[in-house]
Amino acid sequence: MKRKPELIKILEHFPLENWSVVDLAYNPNLTWKFVKNNLHFNWPYDILSKNPIITINIIENNSNIEWSFYNFSENPNINIKYVKANINKKWNWSALSKNIDFGDILSNMSLPWDWFCISQNETVTEDVFFKYITLPWDVEGICSNPNMTIKIFKYINNINKLTLRQLDEIYKNIMLDDTILNELLVLNAHQNFDSLSYNRWLRCDMIEKYHESPWNWKLLSMHPNIDLNFIYNHLDYPWMVSYVARNPNTPIYSRPHKQLTSQWNSDGLSANPNLTCDYMIKHIDINWNFHLISENLFTPIQRVFYYANLTG
Repeated sequence: MKRKPELIKILEHFPLENWSVVDLAYNPNLTWKFVKNNLHFNWPYDILSKNPIITINIIENNSNIEWSFYNFSENPNINIKYVKANINKKWNWSALSKNIDFGDILSNMSLPWDWFCISQNETVTEDVFFKYITLPWDVEGICSNPNMTIKIFKYINNINKLTLRQLDEIYKNIMLDDTILNELLVLNAHQNFDSLSYNRWLRCDMIEKYHESPWNWKLLSMHPNIDLNFIYNHLDYPWMVSYVARNPNTPIYSRPHKQLTSQWNSDGLSANPNLTCDYMIKHIDINWNFHLISENLFTPIQRVFYYANLTG
């Protein structure tokens, strides 16, 4: 039997709280069953169209609902077969270009694809990029691709004078190891530790080595690669405590270090992906922030760090 998502347990136990319906509509922990059984939420179906809980079958079986095909273009359940069968719908071809498998794009080159967004597509790997090097790749899009590698960086850097914006995107996305980090920081005059703070390959020892650099400490405080032991062993670093409380490596039951207690607040706990309904029931005295719980992904690693930051 499929386990009920923690978000649904909390919604069912605290139905009358100040929930953010818009944030719930984006949240992939929502379920279609809950949506159908709680129509009093006045769901924004245009936003729900983006949510991965909405499948092609749900759309086809609920044709009375005014779905947004423009937004469904961003939904990971979309596929080229459905797009071609409904070619006259109002699709967002930029979103489709970023979302549809590159192999399917390659097989349907007559469609109005957006090469900036294709260049950002997660299915465009280093091998794909160099295999199809003559295609009209967009440099800025490639810089934003989550599969950015040092080999791609060196290639585009040799043939283009990269802008600071493009370099910032590379810092966010490039696959890091010690050698690559050294190349970026030593050989490149533009050192953006703020952008580097987003990088999913970042490690604690890298931060320790360059701890006096201008990192974005808000991002580092909730970075999924930073654990409490590292934070407690480096309390002299300028951690943002309310965001440490949001860190997926912070157990919801943990007592904060005495130096952090004064800033350990309910907002941080509300956004912590380890939050449970049981914990909330046992700590009903906490001033829970139901807007933050509405957007809490309850996922230890996947997108928590990025989603929590980019949505405010």
